[in-house]
Parts: sequence; C-alpha cells; structure tokens
Amino acid sequence: MSSFIKFAFLGLVTGIASSLFGIGGGILLVPALTMFFDFDFKKAVGTSLASISLIAFVGLLVHFFVNTETISFSSLPLLVAGSLIGIMLGSRLLRKLSTRFLKSLFAFFLIVIGFRLIGLISFNYSETILPQNDF
Repeated sequence: MSSFIKFAFLGLVTGIASSLFGIGGGILLVPALTMFFDFDFKKAVGTSLASISLIAFVGLLVHFFVNTETISFSSLPLLVAGSLIGIMLGSRLLRKLSTRFLKSLFAFFLIVIGFRLIGLISFNYSETILPQNDF
C-alpha cells in the first residue's frame, strides 16, 4: 500500500475519531506516525499538532452547525487561555526532554485516561466553576 493511501486512511480514521470522541492528534496520530510511518516522536508531535488544528476546526464547524448543544461556549475562553499558556510551556519542554522520557510520560497519560474511561479510577471534583448550561 502506498504512503499516500496510508496517510489518507489515517486522516479518515482521525477525522472519524475526532468527530465522535473529540480526540485525534495525540492519542491517534502520534502513535500511528511513530509505529507505521517511522516518524521520530518529536516530529510526530509537531505533525500531529499541525494536522489536528485543521481537523479540529472543521469538526468545530460541523458540530456548531449540526448540533450547537455539543459546545460549552462559556468554558471556551478559559480553556483557550489555559491552552495557550500550556502550548508555550509544552513547546519549550519538548525541546529539553528526552524522547524516551516523553514516550514514557505519554504512555502513562494514555493508561490513566484508559483506566478512567473504564471506571477503574475516578477523579472527584467538589465544586463546579462554570455553569452547566450555556444559554
């Protein structure tokens, strides 16, 4: 199978997962690019960020026009502000941390999220900062 078809198929899978689960970049693209396309881990992270930004934007437009109730507009300013700071810090850390450490940290993150999703661990929050309904 040609690389063109493999990349297109990976894009298809990522688009479906992004729309269904709000995931794609880190959870799907980084492992796929490193395992199936022999990308260096740091290059896979950068490629994932570049591609998922476009995928997420299209997903946002589709969700906005198809089902506005799936978007919490009140939480967006805080999420974006925190993300911008996190992106700047993360980009600097990416250059300084070893690939081996990054892979281990990434694997740990995926394991914790997996355990949380199937109910083996829980995170209890005592108060809600944002209102549950936007409008």
